Formats: sequence, C-alpha cells, structure tokens
Amino acid sequence: MVELKLTRQAAAPNNSDAKAELEFGGSGPVRLQVGLEDFPAGDYKLMIADVLRGTISISGASAVLTYRVNPVGAEQPLDFPTVGQSILISEGSTELFSGVLPTPSSP
Repeated sequence: MVELKLTRQAAAPNNSDAKAELEFGGSGPVRLQVGLEDFPAGDYKLMIADVLRGTISISGASAVLTYRVNPVGAEQPLDFPTVGQSILISEGSTELFSGVLPTPSSP
C-alpha cells in the first residue's frame, strides 16, 4: 500500500487533512481509499484525472470513500485508471486538496 498526503490549497478548511491510499496486487491497483479529516459537514467532490468519481459526504468531522476491484458493502467499483493520475477534492468549484496518485513502490 502506498499513501499520499494530498496538498492543501488556499481554500481548504483550517486544520483539515486529506489523504489517498492505493493498494496494489499482482495485476495493478486493487483498492483506492480517500479520507478526509477535520472537514465541516457537507458534500465534497472526488475527481480523478478530471473525471468526477464520487462524492464524499461528511456529517461528522471525517469520512472515507473506498473503491475496490471486487467491492464489498458500501465500497465502490475500482474500474478506472488510478496510477499517476491527478486527484482533486473540491467543494463546488473550489479546489481544496490535490495531488497525483502514486505508482507502486519497488520491491
């Protein structure tokens, strides 16, 4: 698993944090998890490679959205490219956090 701390943009809520974890299997990525912490309640867009891939809804202070090749329960299908792709968390058109999803670490 490779973890990426997303880069805070100027409009990000004070003390908030965002990260993405990408887990690799033998044939490539098998799980992507995006977590938001210390955010106000609301709906936040998750964009990967400039495509809306989901909405992270926060009712407390944090939330996680998980994608998996073989999803279980509330997980979403991981059926889109991730490695080396841009990732963006926004509220409406306001960018809050951004980064580039990692490549597998060397063995």
